[in-house]
Amino acid sequence: MASIRDVAKRSRDNSRTPMQWNTERNAGFSNSEHTWLKVNPNCKKINVEQQMDIV
Repeated sequence: MASIRDVAKRSRDNSRTPMQWNTERNAGFSNSEHTWLKVNPNCKKINVEQQMDIV
């Protein structure tokens, strides 16, 4: 039986982060206190809202 550690090695979650919509909590991806995947700390500088302001 595979352990969580074994499954994590094959999971694509290790290379994903939530969509960074804006600078709000969890980058606007979720209102939840915690998300399954970590939000990238660069979300304050790189997010959809910032990019839309550039266009």
